[in-house]
Amino acid sequence: MLGFISTWKRQQKKGIEETGPLTTNPDPGYSSDVLSETEYYFEDGLRKVYPYFHTFTSYVKGRWLGRTVWDVFTKEFHVSTEENLLQDINSGLLRVNDKIVTADYKLKFNDLLSHRIHRHENPVIGTKLEIIEDNEHVIVINKPSSIPCHPCGRYRYNSIVFILGKEYGYTNLRNIYRLDRLTSGVLICAKTSEKTRELEDQILNKSVQKEYVCRVVGKFPDEVEVDQPLECINHKISLWQVRESGKPSKTLFKRLSYNGTTSVVQCFPLTGRTHQIRVHLQYLGHPIINDPLYSGDFWGPEAAKGKIFKCEIDEKKVGEEVIKNHNIGLWEKGPHPLFQTRLQQVKEEAARRKAAASTNLVNISHEEETKSTKDGDSHEEATEPPLKRFKTNDEDKMEESRPSFDLQKWIPNENCIHCKTEYIDPQPKDLIMYLHALSYKGPDWKYQTSLPDWAQPNWQEEH
Repeated sequence: MLGFISTWKRQQKKGIEETGPLTTNPDPGYSSDVLSETEYYFEDGLRKVYPYFHTFTSYVKGRWLGRTVWDVFTKEFHVSTEENLLQDINSGLLRVNDKIVTADYKLKFNDLLSHRIHRHENPVIGTKLEIIEDNEHVIVINKPSSIPCHPCGRYRYNSIVFILGKEYGYTNLRNIYRLDRLTSGVLICAKTSEKTRELEDQILNKSVQKEYVCRVVGKFPDEVEVDQPLECINHKISLWQVRESGKPSKTLFKRLSYNGTTSVVQCFPLTGRTHQIRVHLQYLGHPIINDPLYSGDFWGPEAAKGKIFKCEIDEKKVGEEVIKNHNIGLWEKGPHPLFQTRLQQVKEEAARRKAAASTNLVNISHEEETKSTKDGDSHEEATEPPLKRFKTNDEDKMEESRPSFDLQKWIPNENCIHCKTEYIDPQPKDLIMYLHALSYKGPDWKYQTSLPDWAQPNWQEEH
């Protein structure tokens, strides 16, 4: 073990000498004005979000230049159906530079894409967040599996920064680094730009030791180092593989225990690539036992052991198989039994509000005329409630209430395919992957969690 840690320290020292210019994090976090579009509810151990309208915006990425709007959205984004995408383009819900375009419009440098949708988010594990450290500079949590660090794909309110903002009162947090959505463990968020730069610099200077644990297939070697470059082979599902043209990536591994079928492995990533630990373990022939991307049968009998991807045929075939195995259609239960009833209620409520608004306008006009004939000025205190203040007391940062589904808070959209469909909920146990960030240690600080249950030496998988 001492030799293993010595190797890590030598690699860290080498990394300091090779570090380029330090970066600054422009991410301002998420302020209180964007946290009130919808609400959470809890059901069957899951955290859920009422659907809401939202406009996605993104400047054109380098790999999109010269490609059509249709090509980019069908290949790089999750769209419900191609028919709905075409309808959004033709109706102007999907625009470029705030202008209606055709599906064959070719994207140019600095184009701004915007897409207004009725947004439905995927459920995540409903456990409360465990706070490891909370001071004036940082908040450190034990991130649950299934919750992404920041908004992405079908997750926005069901992301760590939104949960911390909406339920705990923490706004304008900065992510120092990101854990994969399915990875649990130590996550540090900074509260100030100064602390953000300090911690980011420490990571870039290789002065932060990161320790993970995972449970993998088979009997893992005592110690091994993987130094293989990684590259994304499918941006739509963020699928990575070892590839000669990829970015340099290095991970040190050490077996901690073996229960006869699976091993608990200690991991020290020396670089910070997306899915680095997961792909390097797959490359060794010991994928994480419940990794939905890198341990499936679609990789072949040896799960891509020792394989370096060189041709697009391999990439396309595997990408298609992964998408097929994770298609949202597999979770469809059938037509939503409450859709038509609730839609009719919403229409009737809207009609009543419109009629009431017309009546109020007449009354207000009469009141203004009456008021103008009165002598003198008068000033009455506003009866509107004050703006909601975000909580600051430690005991109030955690919401004690766990509201269940309220039909009156569900506002379906007549043209939304997801509102019309009822879906099967995943089981909370199916949202956990056996990869955990156990500790992060800097020059004068260290944050760590206890070992997860699945990382105990005598743990056995339930069948």
